[in-house]
Amino acid sequence: MLIEQLLLKQEEAGGATVAFVASGADITAIDITDSSNMSELGNYTSANLVGLAGIDLDIANNIAYVTGDTRITAIDISDPTSMSEIGSYTSANFDDVRQVKLDLVNEIAYVASSDDDRLIAVDISTPSTDTIPVTPSTS
Repeated sequence: MLIEQLLLKQEEAGGATVAFVASGADITAIDITDSSNMSELGNYTSANLVGLAGIDLDIANNIAYVTGDTRITAIDISDPTSMSEIGSYTSANFDDVRQVKLDLVNEIAYVASSDDDRLIAVDISTPSTDTIPVTPSTS
């Protein structure tokens, strides 16, 4: 398995530390609380994740935003044993999107497209609906 991205989520009040591993067309949640006894909690695979390349977490809302090929997808990670897709957005401005970084204060996901050197800002204020890019631009 080629790991594209790895992010950690620390649960409060002595709960589990969960690693979210993005690879291929899946996200795998791994309990890494005890590094000598790590265990897989769950796996989510979808056609919307094909070409998965970037992931960032909105910890407060339990959402993973993932990018790949021509889309950004929001995944509910509140239960790592049963992750599910909340919504997905694709655009003609997306071509081989690679990275996503969240600005949670302004509810924007910045998506980088490698083929045409674009940085696109996507409104994530309502992740369960198709969102509208707010400022597509080229660098």
